Amino acid sequence: MVTKTPVIVSSTADMASETIKKEMMILREWNEMECSNKHMQVLEAKEHNAFLCTIETPLVEAHELDRYCMEANIMPSVYLFISKHSSSSKKPSLLVHVTGNWGGDAELGGNPLEISKASGTLVHLGFIELVNEYENNDFLNQFSINVEATHHGPTNLNAPVLFVELGSHEPSWKSQVGGYAVANVVNRLVYLLQEHGQDIHALGKERKIRTAIGIGGTHYAATFDKLMRTYPVGFSHIIPKYHATMITHEVVEQAVENTVEKVSWFVLDWKGLNRSQKDAILPLLEGFDIPILRRKELQRELGTIQQ
Repeated sequence: MVTKTPVIVSSTADMASETIKKEMMILREWNEMECSNKHMQVLEAKEHNAFLCTIETPLVEAHELDRYCMEANIMPSVYLFISKHSSSSKKPSLLVHVTGNWGGDAELGGNPLEISKASGTLVHLGFIELVNEYENNDFLNQFSINVEATHHGPTNLNAPVLFVELGSHEPSWKSQVGGYAVANVVNRLVYLLQEHGQDIHALGKERKIRTAIGIGGTHYAATFDKLMRTYPVGFSHIIPKYHATMITHEVVEQAVENTVEKVSWFVLDWKGLNRSQKDAILPLLEGFDIPILRRKELQRELGTIQQ
């Protein structure tokens, strides 16, 4: 019987991915598996059941992964992508985000108007583990820690997706200290999932993490970043403000249905939405049987729950 297992995904087409993979190889022992698929190398961890699959295509175009894994007799519990992040700012950064295309543009991979499977628990823990790495390693003091809005591909995979990224330009992609930080976070997530029998719900319940979908703000979701640093809440998906006026009920419904946990709230970055964006998004959200809260309302709610 095939058991569910975390699948770490790297790409030979991604410089940062190769840097992170190198650190993953040091953190634990791996055995290479025979794989009939010439487009994927498969390594199996000796401890804490996990696979490290390396593909040739860019990670944003990894839409064949389900098939590749099935052919290798692997059943993913989650996909953990170790990836580069690109930004014109060139600021060293460590980031997490989930994948999906809120609109008809799929220039960066995935399918138009398709939102990936996601876990608020996984986003929260991935982000908090990055924060912990930053706080416990003085060599990371030049890096920023961020959560990004949902974007790019792949969007069609049958297990929750999390990108853990090293940015934002070539010197950072080669950074050993940054690569180690990402590798250590992914290693920790694998361990936590193994400890809970690959049951994300059990892991979230133990940590008392509630799941929400965030709406508003910029691509770098500062409001939702601050909430996750302070409270046990994870944002399975984040809709940035520039999609608020064009988003459809159907694509939001996908985000809700593809969140593995119950979505407890829609959370609005109220100041991160202008009048027209609020006028467009609020009636749409009211069509769901999910409470709609502003940031301060969520803080009060979570404060009460924690007491």
